[in-house]
Amino acid sequence: MTLTKRTHWVVRVTHWVNVIALPLMVASGLRIFNAYPAFARKGESFCCYPFAGKPIPAALTFGGWLAGARHWHFAVMWVLVINAIVYLAFLYAHGEWRELAPRRGDAHRAWEMIQ
Repeated sequence: MTLTKRTHWVVRVTHWVNVIALPLMVASGLRIFNAYPAFARKGESFCCYPFAGKPIPAALTFGGWLAGARHWHFAVMWVLVINAIVYLAFLYAHGEWRELAPRRGDAHRAWEMIQ
């Protein structure tokens, strides 16, 4: 039995970086939200907050306190930016962007799927 490599190692690494970075981004964002849940304008309430006045459980947050959460949030943001640049540079350098570019007839086939 022979194994065939399905994806390049750069693609795998950049995707795994996302797997680690995105939950950290969400968790630090939830900590920031706990510190100030009223992201609406003055006098209005935030429309989509499911916990209605209760803080998000600490087990779902990351960063320790507001400043720590903001530092982690922005640090992980830069990890994601650099990761995206590496991934896009790889796609361009290896010509794999052609796999992602729309082809003639794609819009028509997509519309047929929707109907």
